[in-house]
Amino acid sequence: SFGGWVALWLAVRHPDLVQQLVLEAPAGLRPDGKGGLGDSEADLLRRLVSYLEADFLRWPEFDKTPRVAAHSPVNLQVRTADCVPVVLWDGQSGVVAVVHAGWKGLVAGVVPAALATMADLGATSPNIAAWVGPSICPQCYPVGPQVQDMCAEASPVSRATASDGTAAVDVAAGVIDQLARGGVTDVTHDARCTSEEPELFSYRGGDEVERLRIIASVA
Repeated sequence: SFGGWVALWLAVRHPDLVQQLVLEAPAGLRPDGKGGLGDSEADLLRRLVSYLEADFLRWPEFDKTPRVAAHSPVNLQVRTADCVPVVLWDGQSGVVAVVHAGWKGLVAGVVPAALATMADLGATSPNIAAWVGPSICPQCYPVGPQVQDMCAEASPVSRATASDGTAAVDVAAGVIDQLARGGVTDVTHDARCTSEEPELFSYRGGDEVERLRIIASVA
């Protein structure tokens, strides 16, 4: 979060030096200028957002907003530790997106939102390829019945059963289902479970700091 704060304030104080800004974690600062800022600083931040929106600005709303880019060069990053990382790219248009999809993102439709944003930038579903990364498997992911029902409403194939026989969610299956319904059929899935594989990181498995980082570059 400190790195995001530094990048943000560099842009606030020197907007003429910034062409693209991708924020992973802006230390709680909000694009409306709120978040503990003084009036003058909040006004600077609002002006920066207005200045960049016409070109390229992505503000993180975790599990709700995908990171999408059609400019180059730019790197996009997604960090996960049980949730589903997704990389999408259209080799024809050069549009790339990365998505962090937990159960909340599945319910909110973060994957369809990414596809819609890519389409706005010139991508087409038949040309989009997807990589769905490692995530926690449903056997290791018991949830409450209400969460399971919400996810099943977004994607019926996400309904699953945990190893202890309780309700579970298969978020990866739901993500792949949403991709298919969005017209993306070229999908590669790394089906390793983050909770079962020791070389991966799992929040439910006790990894409170470590995260799997996926970086996609628009060259």
